[in-house]
Amino acid sequence: MDIFSWVVVLTLFLTCFTLLVAGIIDAVRDGKRIDERKSKETQHL
Repeated sequence: MDIFSWVVVLTLFLTCFTLLVAGIIDAVRDGKRIDERKSKETQHL
């Protein structure tokens, strides 16, 4: 493989990795929000 091919592969890999990490962080934040809503609902009952 030449240098250009390696650059393309690395760019694609980093893009996918960044999207995965961002998705995981968003999911964790959503999970925390849901837990907070549940705890508030249980306190009202």
